[in-house]
Amino acid sequence: MKFCREKMPAYWVPKSVVFRLLPKTATGKVQKHLLRAKAKEMGLVKISKL
Repeated sequence: MKFCREKMPAYWVPKSVVFRLLPKTATGKVQKHLLRAKAKEMGLVKISKL
């Protein structure tokens, strides 16, 4: 996050970052619909203090 604040405009800096394994299909493609469902399930994420 510190790198982002130093190198990017303020409107580009993400409010939070979540690290998890990405759900993939058998062919290795990311299952975006599952990512959207997880994001909706998480709701608002607190702003990182990094």
